[in-house]
Amino acid sequence: MSDVNPYQSPSGEDKPWPEASQTDQVLEEAVEILAQTKTWVRFIAGLGFFITGIMLVFLVASAFMGLAAGAPGPIELIILVPMMILCYFIPSLLLWNYGSRIDDFQNSRHSVSLIAALASQRTFWRYLGALIALGLILYLGLIFLGLFAVSILSVG
Repeated sequence: MSDVNPYQSPSGEDKPWPEASQTDQVLEEAVEILAQTKTWVRFIAGLGFFITGIMLVFLVASAFMGLAAGAPGPIELIILVPMMILCYFIPSLLLWNYGSRIDDFQNSRHSVSLIAALASQRTFWRYLGALIALGLILYLGLIFLGLFAVSILSVG
């Protein structure tokens, strides 16, 4: 059996600080991994910008068609479509910024640039997590509202 206690906090005495050559090797591996990731990050960000542009064109075209008909646009166009545009644009922008931080890290190969890239990635995931949590709360609220409406209608 091992003498290692998994519930005990680790001590820093077991592992010495890495040598400079080991740190350089870790940075080079991080550059390689992030360089492979950057292509997909830029692709997904570009796709998000493209979808945002298509939705914006749809919104503007629908608004002009509504004005030509003399009727205001439906509530979906006034409220929901701009919200959807923001929901696509902001993560796309955050991903694009992450790709830019990866570029900076590739060019400088400095640990400060690595930290900036990881912080940019954290910002993206934090935003996406908050957006998903908000969506879940809205869905649950709509489900409970629907159940409440059904119970009220079935009683009456």
